[in-house]
Order: sequence, then structure tokens, then C-alpha cells
Amino acid sequence: MNSKKISFIVCKKSNEKFTELIASISEVKIPESMEVDVLEVSGENGTASAYNEGMQASDSKYKIYIAN
Repeated sequence: MNSKKISFIVCKKSNEKFTELIASISEVKIPESMEVDVLEVSGENGTASAYNEGMQASDSKYKIYIAN
């Protein structure tokens, strides 16, 4: 587990909203010692399944789940 990393796990439904979300995330002030990544997951099998997929794919200690 990477304690210096934050993952935004996004269940993407709309390209337009996803683009806006990425712009918003880039405005968040993150401490210099931290790394940030965005994981896009598909909600075709349900939101819970998508978030579980993202959780398993990320080594971040801190995960933020967003329905887009």
C-alpha cells in the first residue's frame, strides 16, 4: 500500500462530465509529497462492481470514489 498516493476512482458515464471532473481534480491542492492518479472504471456491471475493480487495481492508501 502506497501511503503517499491518492487515487480518484471514477465510474464514468459521460465523456463531457468526465472532462470537467478531470479539470476539477487538477485544481485540488495536493501536498508535494503526495502522488495522484485517476482510475476510470466502467459501471456496466453496476457501480459497486466498478468501484471494487478500481479498489483492487489501486495501491493507494487513500481512495476517493466518484460517480460521474
